[in-house]
Amino acid sequence: MIENTESSGGTRYSQGKPAGWWYGPLLGLKLVAPVWEQGAAKYAPMDWKSGQSFSTLIDCAMRHTLEVLHHGPWSRCPESGHYHAAHAAWNWLCLLTFMALERTDLDDITVYEGVTAAKLRLAEGIARHENIPVHLVLRDNITVESDLRDAEPGTPEYQELLDAIGRVSP
Repeated sequence: MIENTESSGGTRYSQGKPAGWWYGPLLGLKLVAPVWEQGAAKYAPMDWKSGQSFSTLIDCAMRHTLEVLHHGPWSRCPESGHYHAAHAAWNWLCLLTFMALERTDLDDITVYEGVTAAKLRLAEGIARHENIPVHLVLRDNITVESDLRDAEPGTPEYQELLDAIGRVSP
């Protein structure tokens, strides 16, 4: 049964939906806004929406976070003059936004979980051959055995797979 979640007389069915916007620490966004304004001037206002790899966003966020940890919360980026914490927040917000939008195509980190050197060499070879990013090859769970089994021995593709994983052709 759907219950009325409004307590002041009206009717609202908001059970299970995100709430608490009115008491979240949103005032801090006033310090992040200059970071995105500067980015809009440097690149384009909506350029970030085109996507950035998760590794880039995390690397940038961590660089600024380390500056905060090393120099304190009031430390500023010498390039922009804005707080390092605001730069870190911007990168985390972008990452979280892409996660909320389920942009798995930008996740170039998770795919490396459990990847062996041999599988990475193979993925790099396939990525070169197909002209696509390595993380997309890994995301599709390509394995050495299945790709070698599917390739025709003696073909350039077969040799490229062998070369990619450092094996000698039989």
